[in-house]
Amino acid sequence: MDIALHLVLPILTLLIASIGAYMRYIRTNMLEVLNSDYIRTARAKGLSEGRVIYHHAFRNTLITLVTIWGTSLPGLFFRSHDYGAALFPFRESVTPLIRL
Repeated sequence: MDIALHLVLPILTLLIASIGAYMRYIRTNMLEVLNSDYIRTARAKGLSEGRVIYHHAFRNTLITLVTIWGTSLPGLFFRSHDYGAALFPFRESVTPLIRL
């Protein structure tokens, strides 16, 4: 439990630092998806704009976002030079001992 409490601030910092990039990915993909044929078909069927956006467009946008999250998750734990090593700061200090 003590380790989890000490991980809250590093995780929060890393999330806030990268949220702008994720918002940009979502915006770009949403604009692309909103011009698709199935979105025009859903609007032509008479669905409300909220239903079209949240049930059709945003679900397809989440596919890209989950893929980006999946590829960036290992960097959160194993990046050695940037702020990504914040979750395992002891890794750098143990490395010279392993090389002996």
